[in-house]
Amino acid sequence: MALNKAQYSLQELQLFQTFATPEEYQAVTGKQAPWIPERPPKLWYDPRAEEQLAANPGTKKYKTYPFVLAVNEATGAALADISGKPYFDPDGLILPIAEAAIVNIPPNLANIPAADVPAVQCPMRPLDEDEELAWGMIGGVVVVRNRLLWGAQVVEAATTFMPSDRALLQAIAAKLGVAV
Repeated sequence: MALNKAQYSLQELQLFQTFATPEEYQAVTGKQAPWIPERPPKLWYDPRAEEQLAANPGTKKYKTYPFVLAVNEATGAALADISGKPYFDPDGLILPIAEAAIVNIPPNLANIPAADVPAVQCPMRPLDEDEELAWGMIGGVVVVRNRLLWGAQVVEAATTFMPSDRALLQAIAAKLGVAV
């Protein structure tokens, strides 16, 4: 369901909590965060996969997550579709249950070998019919827009004069010798 905001963070769509540091993960879960340098960083885990793995430790099953942001595999940068907007990867994400059930958080994201590769994307809920992915004001940052509220906000901004707008128009009129 679209949030009652014109624009919001992509994190609002995430199905699972993400953890920036091993300490944050431990504070929330009470468990040590594993780090396996041979795997890419993974800052989230699926509690249902964790339960399934605990119930059947030898399972070879996979979890499928249909909605993840499409990113460049080498850089982690969000990709744009033919219309220039960010989009969900049509292939989604498929992980072994054992991998879906755990995080892979490096001890220090900046200074440890293998930690500089893009992290595994966190699965998201599908977009509501009134939502769309868009580029935020900061280059490369993907945001979610509520089309109904975003459109109303743009119209309001285009039709509302601020005091600074009025002062600028009065200064221009004065320069041109036009009475206001």
